[in-house]
Amino acid sequence: MGKDENKEQNEPRKSRKKLWILGSVIFVAGIIFYGVFGVVLEATNSTEFCTSCHSMTTNLTELKESVHYNNASGVTAGCADCHVPRSLGPKLWAKLMAAKDVFHEILGTINTPEKFEEHRWDMANRVWDKMRATDSRECRECHSLEKMAFEKQIRSARKQHSRTIEQGDKTCIDCHKGIAHREPNPDGPLVVLIKNDPNNNGEGLEEPVVKQGGATLPLATVKPDGATLAKEKCEYCHGSNGNSEYDEVPNIAGFSAFYFIDTIKSYKTGARPSKKFKAEGHDETDMKAVTETLSDAELTALADYFAAQDFEAREQEFDSKLARKGKLVYRKYCKKCHTDNGREPSDDAGILAGQSTPYLKTQLEYFKEGDREQVDKMAIAFKKLKEGDIDKLLHFFAQQQ
Repeated sequence: MGKDENKEQNEPRKSRKKLWILGSVIFVAGIIFYGVFGVVLEATNSTEFCTSCHSMTTNLTELKESVHYNNASGVTAGCADCHVPRSLGPKLWAKLMAAKDVFHEILGTINTPEKFEEHRWDMANRVWDKMRATDSRECRECHSLEKMAFEKQIRSARKQHSRTIEQGDKTCIDCHKGIAHREPNPDGPLVVLIKNDPNNNGEGLEEPVVKQGGATLPLATVKPDGATLAKEKCEYCHGSNGNSEYDEVPNIAGFSAFYFIDTIKSYKTGARPSKKFKAEGHDETDMKAVTETLSDAELTALADYFAAQDFEAREQEFDSKLARKGKLVYRKYCKKCHTDNGREPSDDAGILAGQSTPYLKTQLEYFKEGDREQVDKMAIAFKKLKEGDIDKLLHFFAQQQ
């Protein structure tokens, strides 16, 4: 009888022990599973994994050429930073939806450059629609509209960001398309049809044409080549790569595309004075005459070309004493916009360091006399300059060689 009682008392203890053991095993197994799951999930977030498919090589090449990958600070963004949510639920859903990419890789839907371009517009729009639906969630993981210092931004950005905070009618992707990958043409890819070429349905054509989105257009509608335009329009004054040999002509290599376009448009409209100049072996001309026939596409092509060139500082004389005084003037009135001693190009500021002194002197006199349009912050700075400050600045910028 005693043995039976002891047996009955031990049964619950054994059951509890088994439950503890089972629970411990499940707990440890859960930790191991979670760890392995996390490692695997993180591995699928790597840019190397995302671009391991042959069809993603175009995307990777474009990313590496963008400011999100190649920049002065060395802070880079990979595929997952822009395309994968941080929260677990949305992340798992995104991974599930990405299975179709593997399916299309197997099918070879975009396995050639031609196929990729054919589908680029649709693929981009799907991503844009998703980003709008989440209020550009992945962008906001790194960028906060509310914490931006608007006073440090260019005019257009400051205006748009302030408006967005007030009205809340836009999200990041509405304005920032094409910053990591080339923005597609809504009409589809360009296909050049050559005269009597049976390989691309060009039989019977008298001249080469371009087929785009069902329309047949003259070959002249192809995107202009910046290097060719620079040689035709700019080389005899500004040099082959935007670095001029003339004192009266500025070096324009390395200017930001935005600043370049803004400058040329001011010449075209007459908002900026355009002095006559005669390069050796060429007729006298001026910037307004040279630029007034440029189309927007040609202007953009030129801007992109010169932005990619290296600025070469002029070797010119300067007074060290005046240059030291000029540095103080620069720090007080110019440094906020013209950073790195005037070397850094920005969207609303050109390169001043190492620029031709005679050219800079002319432009500063235009500003001082009100002959050249200027933004409010620059007008305020000019009013504060004392007699001789401009000369000091010129020697300081000439010193930056």
